[in-house]
This record gives sequence, C-alpha cells and structure tokens, in this order.
Amino acid sequence: YERSAPLIRQAKDVLVDLANATGEVCELDVLYDWKQLILLSRSGRGHRYCSAVEGSLFPLPSTAAARFLLEGYSSADLERFIPQADYTASTGIVSSPAQLHDEIEQAGKQGYWITRALVDPYVACVTAAVRNRHLRCIGAICLVVPLQEIDRREAEYIAATTKAAATLSGICALLENPTF
Repeated sequence: YERSAPLIRQAKDVLVDLANATGEVCELDVLYDWKQLILLSRSGRGHRYCSAVEGSLFPLPSTAAARFLLEGYSSADLERFIPQADYTASTGIVSSPAQLHDEIEQAGKQGYWITRALVDPYVACVTAAVRNRHLRCIGAICLVVPLQEIDRREAEYIAATTKAAATLSGICALLENPTF
C-alpha cells in the first residue's frame, strides 16, 4: 500500500519530525464511519507510558481531532449520526451535539484545539487540521502529551502541531485529490 500511496510516506515523515521535535506521541487522524481512526502514529523520545495504536477507533466527541474532522456538519447532523453514548467520554465528561458544534466552530477560528483529560485523565491533546487545496479538512495532526506538561509547554506544542499540519497541508495542496 505504501508504495502506491506516496502521501502516506510523506505523512509519516511529518509525524516523525513532529515526534522528534516534541518528544511526544503524535497521530494522523481521519474520519471513519463516524469515529476517529488513528491512521498513523509515531512516538517521540519522551514519555513512554502513552501510546497511540494505529487502526484504533475512538468516539468523536472525546477527541480533539473531531473539532476539525467534523467541520461543515450541523448540530443536527452530529445528533443524527453520532450515537448518544459517544457523548460520554471514558473519563465521565458529558458533552452534547450543540457543545461539540460550538467547539468545532471555535477550533476553526483559532486554527488548533486542545483537550485536557478528555480521552484519558492524564493526557492532553493538541490538534490542527490537514487541509486540501480547497481548504477542506481531510485529516488532523494530533499531539498526545502528558497533562502535567500542557500548561508549561502549550505554546511550543501548538506551534509544532500547527507547523506539522501546515506542512502536510502544503503537500496535499499540490495534489488533485489527496486522500489518506
């Protein structure tokens, strides 16, 4: 598959650079059947207690990446297509389609999104959209970091994640119909 999908090879290179720069776990996430799919992941030299398993699926409301992957969907769409049970995170935090929709709009305006202790009580995630030439989100770069580090290194993590997403978006912009 990799030989026939050069975009995947380039995405792996971007993730390796991000993992090396931050020392953290990073992922390329895509939308799959109303779940977040970890398509690719790489681990940095830092904290080893946290890992991302390629091929894993997560309920969208619990993921930072969903704030970009669901761009363009209405609150009614979110209510219709995302099971109600998915709005309760494994940490017990409960959200709603309206709240998720508001967060999607806010993430689009600021260009990144951070979740704290949403998918795991000890983890924060920083994410940014990977876009095609028409500025449509086709994936998201997500940096998975220890919750204790996010406040101290937030600006660094945001800069590194948005740079990685911009790099991969630049590659995608050169392609007629990029897909992962």
